[in-house]
Amino acid sequence: MATLTQTQLQQVAAYWANQNFGQLNSTANFSMDHLIAAAQNIDNAFDTTINAAQAAGFGPQTLINALNANLPAPFSTATNQQKINMACNVLLKRAGLI
Repeated sequence: MATLTQTQLQQVAAYWANQNFGQLNSTANFSMDHLIAAAQNIDNAFDTTINAAQAAGFGPQTLINALNANLPAPFSTATNQQKINMACNVLLKRAGLI
């Protein structure tokens, strides 16, 4: 699978923002740029080989902990639920389901 395009990353970020802020009528605490950066980081991580992750120092960690440790600030401060939701949205976009 190819990594997401910039337009697709923007769509993932907008979808995530709507789910986490729009539908909940809550104040957004991440900008669209922050969300796009997080989506791109997660998307890139899905194409990282196990060997490359191990060489980067993530070897003794579980995959989800390595993914979490690599998220850019300020999205790294999101809740675990928000982070997992973003990762799921990236995969759903790759699958053409959103």
